[in-house]
Amino acid sequence: MPLAATRTTTSSGCPGTGVGRVRRRGVPASRTRACMSVMTVMTPVIFCGYAAGGYGGPTDRPRGRPELRRRRMRILLLGASGYVGGALWSDWSVRHTVVGTRSARAVPGLIPLDLRDVGALRTLLLDSGFDLVVHAAGLVDLADAERRPDLAMELNAGSVQTLREAVRGTGTRILLLSTDNVFDGVADVYTESSARAPVNAYGRSKSVAEDFLAGEDGHLVVRIPLVYGRSVFADRFMARFARPRTAARTDVVCAPLYLPWLAGALEELWDGEGVFHLGGAQVVTRFELMAGVRDALDLPTEVVAVRGDDPAPAPRRPARLVLRSERHRLLGPGLDQALADLRRHRVSDR
Repeated sequence: MPLAATRTTTSSGCPGTGVGRVRRRGVPASRTRACMSVMTVMTPVIFCGYAAGGYGGPTDRPRGRPELRRRRMRILLLGASGYVGGALWSDWSVRHTVVGTRSARAVPGLIPLDLRDVGALRTLLLDSGFDLVVHAAGLVDLADAERRPDLAMELNAGSVQTLREAVRGTGTRILLLSTDNVFDGVADVYTESSARAPVNAYGRSKSVAEDFLAGEDGHLVVRIPLVYGRSVFADRFMARFARPRTAARTDVVCAPLYLPWLAGALEELWDGEGVFHLGGAQVVTRFELMAGVRDALDLPTEVVAVRGDDPAPAPRRPARLVLRSERHRLLGPGLDQALADLRRHRVSDR
């Protein structure tokens, strides 16, 4: 049975709080003055198309608008050697011209780039004539960011400021991958117009990065939640199951996103501008997610239920981060569907 996702019926909307304009390109600005309202009608939608990168992707998921699929984009993908960036690289490279960057670790086909090297970043941008720069790089580990907040700010936010200045007037657009950690975790649901209130260093750095694109025509910010599934170069999520025991919070709730679904969803959105949210259809605890993956793949790892943040200087983790959108109708597959796909690809890879 094909993998189904869910679309939420929405109306057009108003600017999101804190970051730029929430306006689709080609939509009159007057339409953005009307506040958005989310209707509760949920209808299942079958997304067609194979995960062209061939790495653990669902056989049916969003493939982008037809007119964008026909156009071969020239993309600079910052952080292609990372967990999320690797999945985007393997998928988009089949249909687009993608130049991917890596950090110190050598990865065939990717070019080295230190985000702190302003000159190298500007040279790469100006010499290559990209249609789109996708920023999936930086310091993404919450604990590392908490220990080194200045470095997190430099890598996660300073590089966005450099990008903005370098592409201004060139026609190149920026797609910044941001995070649900720009919120404090006290609300049931967060939409694009929700007020930001980060409670950890990582969230603060991404909030500043978003601000650098505020008021800039053409750029977009896509906030994503906890992501799970396999990736090609840095399989960070699945590495947790290599240990005999792994802890998982029962008091942290999210709507996690299945990684192989993400590339196609971004193609659906990248002709827009402003702020967008992406999330999975199902709301679960961290423990339910980790235990579900272990059981689906029949792994020997013991998933240990824990509650509460670790003592300082460990980061504070918001208790409930559920991303929903007022601007589009995409939702990633539910946990059962995603785990069935993950299990199916594990069998096919043997």
